[in-house]
Amino acid sequence: MSKTGKYTKDCKMQNANCKLQIEERLLGSREPSLVSAQASSNLQFAILFVLFFSLSSLRAQAAQPDRPEAPLVGRQEPFCGAIGSGRFKVSTTATPTELQAGDPIHFTIRIESVGLWQRAPERPDLLRKLEYAQFRENFHVANDAERLSPQQGIWEFDFLLRPKNERVREIPSLFIVYFRPGLTPPEKGYMTTSAPAIALQVKARAKVEVNEIQGKIEPAQPPDRLYQIVTGPQVLQRENGSFPNGWLLLLLVVVTPIVSIGWFAWYTRRNPDAVRRRRLQKNRAGRQALQALHSLHAAEPSEAARRVAGIIAGYLRHRFNLDDALQPAALGANHGTDKLSSDQRTRLAELLENCDSVRYAPPPAPSHQRLTSEATELILDWESQP
Repeated sequence: MSKTGKYTKDCKMQNANCKLQIEERLLGSREPSLVSAQASSNLQFAILFVLFFSLSSLRAQAAQPDRPEAPLVGRQEPFCGAIGSGRFKVSTTATPTELQAGDPIHFTIRIESVGLWQRAPERPDLLRKLEYAQFRENFHVANDAERLSPQQGIWEFDFLLRPKNERVREIPSLFIVYFRPGLTPPEKGYMTTSAPAIALQVKARAKVEVNEIQGKIEPAQPPDRLYQIVTGPQVLQRENGSFPNGWLLLLLVVVTPIVSIGWFAWYTRRNPDAVRRRRLQKNRAGRQALQALHSLHAAEPSEAARRVAGIIAGYLRHRFNLDDALQPAALGANHGTDKLSSDQRTRLAELLENCDSVRYAPPPAPSHQRLTSEATELILDWESQP
């Protein structure tokens, strides 16, 4: 290579090195501005993300019902109506614990919320719940006062218990069921808490002997006219005043409907919430049952048939205030369905029989789509009634 060519090559390399140094200096001077621009973009993105998440949370809260509801499917008893993300505990007290048979016992049930709660507990139904049958076997039960303190999360319900005989040795252990939302599946949210039994000493009532009765009781003397024997035409004679006259009958026929209508109007005016609660209970039961049936389209045939029977039973219990312990088989046997027409009872029995056929049929089991459609038609028919 000639000296001229070598010199030209060295000049090109020096020019390239100078360009690289200039570009590095320029990039170094621009790095702070690029970093600040990138940080600003990240901050804007974070603000937009937080705003979107907040709006989504508000929308989800607005879509939730004002009062949370426990699922009907898989409900455990005795459910007291309490719902909360925390837990509830129950305790009982009784005074006195030494008494005679038939004397009253002041029995108090205290339910306390530990943590957040969304729905307050109701009075435990010792008079009707099947799970509290031992109370009714040993005691005469009557509801008494109640003290509610929602701000403190404390609810107290009083009862009057009267032991039926001296063989009663204790007030049985009392347990309640509450619902904790947020678990999957939802029926896993039913929780049980209990209070221990309370020992009693019940004595037989002292017997009163005949010689201990003080004072003298004169036997009642019947009037003389009862000893008179009537003969002749007077036997068939009607005494005056034995039947009400026409004005009295007319008064009863006219006044009775007026009083009934007036009392109903007064009651609905004074207690609008009772009528509203009854209507809301009816609509809520039907809506929940239809939603539960709609969710069975992807379930297995046997499982779907079992859940259809349970949904129908739960709907009837809440729609017509039937016994919570009534099972689907008992409904099919016309127990507790006196509020249904004969056609509805027939359709109900056929639906439950078809559910059993699908559940216990050998594989491959028949389709359950017809069961859900029949159950939906039945519920819509019941909801159309007043």
